[in-house]
Amino acid sequence: MSGIASDLILIVLGGLFGGLLARAVKQPLVIGYIFVGILASPHTGFITVSQVANIEHLADIGASLLLFSLGMEFSLRELRPVWRIAVIGTAIQVAITFAYGTATAWYLNWNLLAALWFGGSVVSSSSALILRTLKSRNLKGTLSGRVMMGVSIAQDLLLIPILILLVSLSRGNLSISAMLLPLASSTIFLALIWVFAERLIPWLLRLIALLRSQELFMLATISIGLGVGFLSSLFGLPTAYGAFLAGLVLSESAFGKKAMSEMVPLRDLFGLLFFASIGMLCSPSFIMENLAITILLVVLFAGGKGLILALVAHGFGYRRIVPLALMLGMVPISEIAFVLARNALALSAISDYEYQVMLNVVIVSMLIGPLMAAFASPIYSWLRRYFPEAEVEALNLPDTDPENHVVISGGGSIGVYLAQELKQQNIFSVIIEPVYKNFLSLAGQGVSVIFGEPEKAEMLVLARIASARLLIIDDSTQVNADQVIAEARNQRPELKIMLLAASGRSAVPEGVQVIEYERQIAVEVAKRAIGEWSVLAP
Repeated sequence: MSGIASDLILIVLGGLFGGLLARAVKQPLVIGYIFVGILASPHTGFITVSQVANIEHLADIGASLLLFSLGMEFSLRELRPVWRIAVIGTAIQVAITFAYGTATAWYLNWNLLAALWFGGSVVSSSSALILRTLKSRNLKGTLSGRVMMGVSIAQDLLLIPILILLVSLSRGNLSISAMLLPLASSTIFLALIWVFAERLIPWLLRLIALLRSQELFMLATISIGLGVGFLSSLFGLPTAYGAFLAGLVLSESAFGKKAMSEMVPLRDLFGLLFFASIGMLCSPSFIMENLAITILLVVLFAGGKGLILALVAHGFGYRRIVPLALMLGMVPISEIAFVLARNALALSAISDYEYQVMLNVVIVSMLIGPLMAAFASPIYSWLRRYFPEAEVEALNLPDTDPENHVVISGGGSIGVYLAQELKQQNIFSVIIEPVYKNFLSLAGQGVSVIFGEPEKAEMLVLARIASARLLIIDDSTQVNADQVIAEARNQRPELKIMLLAASGRSAVPEGVQVIEYERQIAVEVAKRAIGEWSVLAP
């Protein structure tokens, strides 16, 4: 047996052993896959694949399926509470990183065009690797996990205009119109895809589901991801971007979870090929020959980007472990950097040497990323030991311990109105708010509020949950509702709990009263409209 078949067998078997090794040292499986790729690459001299180019072509499909499934794993509703730092904060970080990335490459005697490509390649973090790291440590639903994923998604989306502008510059299109035209056409295309996919994809999957064929449903799901990716390539965008957008649309539909479960095995196989192909691009000998510059660039851009994000998070009111989690958890540079590097090389915007530098910086950052993320909790604990926090901040609390009161988890717009309405009825309530800026705002309005994460046991103790009558959780805020419910019941099993959630929330814990606020708003508006109608009726 020879050719691509033997290469696939080699990669799959190597992936198994690499995954087992990664699991043994408590690291994400993709780290093992990358190491397998390094060992199987032509640069190492070990057992190597015979047709690296074919594996890379399959890996391109794997990248599209990987980002398609990545989009399906996100719920935009869950990320809405962190939209400010995800949109505004990420834009600040991307602009700063792009500027000093370009300046650093220019200082290293790269020409301006190559320096711009390098600056663009290091601005974002690997969404796939960050998600897998968070899931492996059960941190996906935490406040820091939500912020990290929101920022990572925004970084990838902000790379679209950067890529389009860099391609225009590389082709010599220096006029404003020549650069803005592809940007405008891509924006219109993405908007149209979003609108039509939001309506067409659920309708199509509903028809396929009526046929009750698991195979057809899986094929339809994969066809959607790759098909939208292909359409995006016609407009000058990487296929992975279109696939990611299709995944985001599908995640909001009723078929999102089923589609995700159907394609997991195929996604994991192609994901193995993708990360193994990344390892094949790595040249250990090149790294050793250019060790100083590689370490310098990894520290400056993998670490520097995290430091910028930590400062941005602090500026947006996030405290405690969140800034540290961003600094250490966002180290791995995005897999989209490989797309930029390939485009730059194909357009002769960078030399082979510069291409190798970019690739190896990204690969090294991916290898050390999960290791750095694991240090966040120990470092935070060490800092708290030698630099203990001041007492938990709480404002406007009564002098005596409250009883039969209401505890509100998350002080969003709904929480503050709830507290005000309850106060008018002489019912005491206290809000636990995880974002410091929101905490100060609530305190300024005279609301009884505690600064901290509601899922933490000590926060619920301070709110006197053991003597409370009711716990109200706003699922649209930056809290993990399931963890709050579990900890509240641990402290008071008989506590009544209300969950304010968007329509269609799945997996509601038993015994929790769910109030769909969108439906309640519609009912209230309908009542008032009917009342107005009766007044106007003759």
